[in-house]
Amino acid sequence: MSKKSNSFQNWKKVWNSRTIELNTRSQLLDELIKANGFDTGVGDYSTEDWQILTAFLSKKFSLNNNSKVFEIGCGSGAFLYSLKQHSGCKISGVDYSQPLIKIAQENIDGDFKVCDAKDNWRLKAKVDYIISHSVFNYFPDMEYVAKVLENTFLNLKKGGLIALLDLNNLEKEREYHDLRKKLYVTPEKYEEKYQLHSHLFFSIDSLVSTLEEIGFKNIKLFENPCKNYLNSQFRFNLMAKK
Repeated sequence: MSKKSNSFQNWKKVWNSRTIELNTRSQLLDELIKANGFDTGVGDYSTEDWQILTAFLSKKFSLNNNSKVFEIGCGSGAFLYSLKQHSGCKISGVDYSQPLIKIAQENIDGDFKVCDAKDNWRLKAKVDYIISHSVFNYFPDMEYVAKVLENTFLNLKKGGLIALLDLNNLEKEREYHDLRKKLYVTPEKYEEKYQLHSHLFFSIDSLVSTLEEIGFKNIKLFENPCKNYLNSQFRFNLMAKK
């Protein structure tokens, strides 16, 4: 097994072993965000910034209560829950983490299933929007990414949109790790953890080419509106149309 495959399996173990009990005294969105891993001290999201991001995307996509939004790697459903708060959209998603999907199923009005992103999650009805937030970074390689994007294309309505958010920029990989080492407990502990749990970094040009080969068009980059989110300086977001 390659180093990338090992790392992918290690991440699977992490997300499938998360044992989280929601604090019922806290706001649900706060707890959902933490459950999705934005509580490590390196690249956290505040609930306020999370709401800014989802309000921005709801407006950008003109979401309403007739919009059908599906998320790849939805985890606890934090992103979808917030989109639904802003727009009333209909939500669904998949994730390979059984503990996180259970949280979504028990706390959110939507359709959530345990499934690996590259597997056949063929939907009963095609959807208007498919999103993925800070998830593609955990994929092992571009071959895996291409399979996920091909499945995405099949499940989108004609004219539907895909949004890939928070993708690691290959050109800024070194600066990304340098900052995270400073924010972690110690640089040594950061190295120890992430040599076994590496992230995938994307060439923007290569990813755009992959999307175009699959059939996507009108591919556009856009900025994260949350200036307090430290990772945004090392990552990019894009949207494309079927």
